Amino acid sequence: MSSSYSSSALRERLHSRLDCGQPPTGGLFLGLLRFAPSLDSEETLRRFLELFQEYDQLSRRIVVAALNPCYNPAQCSVSSLDQVLSSLGLKTTKTLGLALLLADADLFLTGDQSLVERMRFCCVSALITRDIVDREGACDPELGFVCALLRNWGRMLLGGLLYPGSSQRVLAALRLQDDDSTRAVCGLAPAELSYHLWRLRRLPASFLKLLQAQPPYRVTTTGYTHEDALLMWSDLGFQLAHSALGSNPHAGLSDSAIQVVLDRECATHTLEAPMVAGLIAKALADLPDLLFPGSDSRGEQSGSAGFATLRVADQTSSRAASLALPDPARLADY
Repeated sequence: MSSSYSSSALRERLHSRLDCGQPPTGGLFLGLLRFAPSLDSEETLRRFLELFQEYDQLSRRIVVAALNPCYNPAQCSVSSLDQVLSSLGLKTTKTLGLALLLADADLFLTGDQSLVERMRFCCVSALITRDIVDREGACDPELGFVCALLRNWGRMLLGGLLYPGSSQRVLAALRLQDDDSTRAVCGLAPAELSYHLWRLRRLPASFLKLLQAQPPYRVTTTGYTHEDALLMWSDLGFQLAHSALGSNPHAGLSDSAIQVVLDRECATHTLEAPMVAGLIAKALADLPDLLFPGSDSRGEQSGSAGFATLRVADQTSSRAASLALPDPARLADY
């Protein structure tokens, strides 16, 4: 996380923004973030349930989430928040509460207005990261693809919660580089947040399909092998995607602009601007087929302007649905 963003200032801003939601959840967010168990288990349960006294809808969503075999492999019967806490434990219950709270706030405060932008950034950065890892990394390039998808989706979501304006939320997302600092502020690191939203089906259908197509070992909240390198390359992929998507798509990104991004990366690498320009152009051209496989989108838009097919006004109803956030009220059946 950038030094210009102190943890306390970010936490206060997030608290303030969450209180703009309906219902306001800033107080619940801080309560969950700071909640620690008591020595007495009954006292812990009482205090935890008190947090949710005015949040019946969120409590019901946590109960539904607790039926998911990913969190409840023994399929214990749960029908109330106290049963969830007893069956899943405090850590998992807190995690579900934070993930659902942030997803609900994202839906209320940003809705679909930033979704196309988020999809563009995350998918382009993932495509670039995969190719960079293929050339520079010592691990499976698909791990770079998945790491960038999960991590950058979470960063964009949190950036949108912190700042409503388009340019501000992207810059905020770019600055959320230190996962430990972000976890201290938000309760979850960006990739962890996205992982749980994937498990809870709180991502657009097209994004869910990208993750479901991957072997389970690649989509995880546990540490990756070569994790430091993957985080570094996913950061670089995000910076390059930001530079590319912020430029004129028809003119493309100049080698000098790419070199500025590469020069900011302190790690040793053999990347050169002309080669990276080719990776970016390829990512932009591949984007429509990535999100709409089998469609004629490549014929509509090609080359560096390929991402233009994601403009909401140009979508058919089926494409628009694949990019929309799901209605949480319809997610009862896992």
